[in-house]
Amino acid sequence: MKKRTILCLICAAIVVMSGCAAMLEGETLDVAPRPIPPYERPPELEYLNAASSYDDLHAVILHFITQHVELGRIVIYSYEGDFEEDFDRARHELLNYDPLGAFAVYDILGTETRIGTYIGFDVAIEYRLNQRQVESIFTVYSIQALRDALLRYMSEYRDEIIFRTALGDVTAKMVTVLVRTLYYENPRGIVIMPVTAVEVFPENHGDDKIIELQLRFGDEPGILHQRGDSLVDAVRRNAELAVGGNPTEKLRALAENLIASCDFDEGAAITVAEHGSQRLEATAYGALVVGRAVGEGFAMAFKAMADELGIDTRVVLGYLNGMVHAWNMVYLDGEMYHIDAAMGVQNGIETIFMKTDADFIEMGYSW
Repeated sequence: MKKRTILCLICAAIVVMSGCAAMLEGETLDVAPRPIPPYERPPELEYLNAASSYDDLHAVILHFITQHVELGRIVIYSYEGDFEEDFDRARHELLNYDPLGAFAVYDILGTETRIGTYIGFDVAIEYRLNQRQVESIFTVYSIQALRDALLRYMSEYRDEIIFRTALGDVTAKMVTVLVRTLYYENPRGIVIMPVTAVEVFPENHGDDKIIELQLRFGDEPGILHQRGDSLVDAVRRNAELAVGGNPTEKLRALAENLIASCDFDEGAAITVAEHGSQRLEATAYGALVVGRAVGEGFAMAFKAMADELGIDTRVVLGYLNGMVHAWNMVYLDGEMYHIDAAMGVQNGIETIFMKTDADFIEMGYSW
């Protein structure tokens, strides 16, 4: 044992002497300590996941939300301020004031973790919507663009429409009215009035917002598209029967044919007055395909056929003798005239065709 120990000491001495000899020949040995950087970013983490200020922190979490990340890590380095206070502030602002955060997220939670040479903060995000819904959000820059988008999606019978806009005059009430307006303007393209619910995110905080529409049409899109095809065919057939030398004669032919081919449903009229317009009897389809309608159905059918002929006709929602009713107004030769094909079934066309405001007011109409 003593011999083995002496041998090891001799070997060590030789190594040391060799090193000294090398240094004596002009070589140098760097023995300065290697500095440790304040932050070493792990290669698997993206730069956007690092934060050194509140703005960085807010941007990273918003980036997570935009990408629908459920669990993300933020690397903290050379941070300016109190990170925990800033996280609470960012969480509050994103959940309550940012449109996407207010719309898509239930809650944001965080836990500090230390791995190797860096401090991390794991962020867990709980979403109220799936990624497909978030990706379906489109941006609206003008009222006309909003009209075009709503009309397209309503014609496809979408059950959900989500858009983002900074237009200050776009409110939940405005969007609800616009949905109704587009329906009454397009009786051929939208078979039935949707029941509409509108919600704004965030609520009452600035112009930048996300608006979500939930639309209920009452039937599957496939069924509604089939009815739409049947309606378009019926509109074209009936419009072809409207012969005449001028618009007034063509409108009279439309009214006479509609009166002859469609029955007025008094029972459905009471139901519509009490519960709303989402019934086939209140649609152009009910009047032209089923052959049974209430005032609104007659009015929608008349407008659909007048549109086919290129004659400017509108649907009027009002009252007749205090009961909810609908009819048409047409603009000809610089004047507006009233036409009520539904009441023509009972009273004859002469009493309800091309009448003035005064005529209709005298008959008990109001609008």
